[in-house]
Amino acid sequence: MDPAVLSRQLDPRELGRHAGELGRPPLDAANDPEEARITANIEGRIQDAAARFGELRRQAQSDFEQTEEFSRYGPVDIHASRARAEAELDGIRQTRRLALHEASFERTKRKEDLADFRQRNRLRREPSYPTGLKKTFMWALAFGVLGIEALLNGSFLAVGQETGLVGGVSVAVVVALLNVLPAFWLFGPFSRHLHHVNVWWQALALLLVATYGALLLVLNLAVAHYRELSGALAANIESEVVDRMLTDPFGLVDAQSWLLFGMGLFFSLIAFADGYKLDDAYPEYGKRHLAMIQARERYERKVEEVAEEMGQAKSRSLDEIKRIVFDFKRAPAERARIAKRVGELIAAFDHHAESLNEVGQMLVRDYRAANREARPDSGIPACHARPWGLLVPEIDRSLYQNSAPTLESAPMEQAFQQAHEAILGRHEEVCTELFEPGRTRAAGRPIPAGADADPTQELPVGSRLSAP
Repeated sequence: MDPAVLSRQLDPRELGRHAGELGRPPLDAANDPEEARITANIEGRIQDAAARFGELRRQAQSDFEQTEEFSRYGPVDIHASRARAEAELDGIRQTRRLALHEASFERTKRKEDLADFRQRNRLRREPSYPTGLKKTFMWALAFGVLGIEALLNGSFLAVGQETGLVGGVSVAVVVALLNVLPAFWLFGPFSRHLHHVNVWWQALALLLVATYGALLLVLNLAVAHYRELSGALAANIESEVVDRMLTDPFGLVDAQSWLLFGMGLFFSLIAFADGYKLDDAYPEYGKRHLAMIQARERYERKVEEVAEEMGQAKSRSLDEIKRIVFDFKRAPAERARIAKRVGELIAAFDHHAESLNEVGQMLVRDYRAANREARPDSGIPACHARPWGLLVPEIDRSLYQNSAPTLESAPMEQAFQQAHEAILGRHEEVCTELFEPGRTRAAGRPIPAGADADPTQELPVGSRLSAP
């Protein structure tokens, strides 16, 4: 508080001069309203200071009581925290064990199934099949081929149609479905059995591929003949197409009919190759390998989730026992600091009250002097004859006494060490039981034992996981 600034704000001389010129207050007045404006400002400031002192004192009281609680900490508190930590880790073990067991069983089952499949089919290579964006692109390619063929064929088959382009496109959609979808979903995927170890499967696949080739020629030649006959506005087109296919199937005379025939073969063969490449060249190999990869991913996600949960439980427990020891050790010094702070707070309040009293007396003195000089009667009002003094509110001036006993820190250190080792030991015990003994990741996350024996460590390009 700067007295000069306060004096400029209240301006007691101008206030006193103005009141004196008007003859206020009267000589027999018991109080002076103008002077009361000055003193009310000073009294308000001391009331604000007392309220602020009360807030700081209550905060200091709360802090002091808390440090007394810290001083009463003992080994029993650390033991209780240790028991809670061990119970939490045991709870995780009980609640997560079944889910981990199921994921581990599924992973092992898929792994053994793949190994058995490789042995039975004499496979020595790793599978190769599309994943992710590449697989999505191949599906999009199949449906893209279907749409493109339908549109292009529609323009050719519109010739001779009573409904024009719409009718041609309708026929073309049916032709495209017959030309593309069986090749993509049936013939292409089944042709992988040509590589099967069983000769009967090879023979069946060869027969099916030959059937596909024959159907491909028949369908597209029939469509080309249909286009020529519809363009010539022939009657009984269906019968004419059958006759031509039986007598002279390759007797197409229109270049556009040959182009339609070639396009049909081209798009169907693209769909056939796309369906073939959707999985590994050996039937079922890619599917089984992908199932194994997904089972391993699910298991590793479960492992990481449980490991993270246990790590958080361990960290919280260790932080808790560290905090107990830290608070116990710092409590005496903290109590002394708080007691000193309270003493300084009382001294600061007293100094502030004394300063306000001095400033208030100075302002009142200036006001009364200016009032007396400006009064026409040169008299002194009765209320100005009484001296003014600041009324200071009562505050709590008691100093703190330490009621908490001072305990030795050696038992706390010993209890902390025991709890620390017990929590780490229980954490390791639960990890060993849940994640199989003997192996941990470089980053500290557990992984199953025996991962090095996995015969499918080298994953195909595009697979989301890398080998353990």
